[in-house]
Amino acid sequence: MAGFEERRKCPRIEIRWPISIQTDHGVVNGETVNISSEGVSICCDEPIPLEKSLKISILPPNHHIIEISGRITWSDLCGIDAENASVGIGICFLEISKADQDYFNQVVIDNRES
Repeated sequence: MAGFEERRKCPRIEIRWPISIQTDHGVVNGETVNISSEGVSICCDEPIPLEKSLKISILPPNHHIIEISGRITWSDLCGIDAENASVGIGICFLEISKADQDYFNQVVIDNRES
């Protein structure tokens, strides 16, 4: 696309991992679309209310559950028709352990080289 400028500071990779988000209204389950060491894009079947901070659990294969707090930076409706529509959401990490951030960095590096 002409004129497109990448605004992200950190590289992202497309990866599908189960994710659950604890909101004030209950748990929303979904799947990651892509990740970086600073954020994640997800797809889920229901909208997530805008809140200051969300508790997020990401379940990568062969690794412990990664617990993060984050905030929604964007949200949109995805899908072809209303019956099969899903919600795309971008989440910026607010709190993540150094070990988990390093894990995401390594996953990004490993998958970019593949």
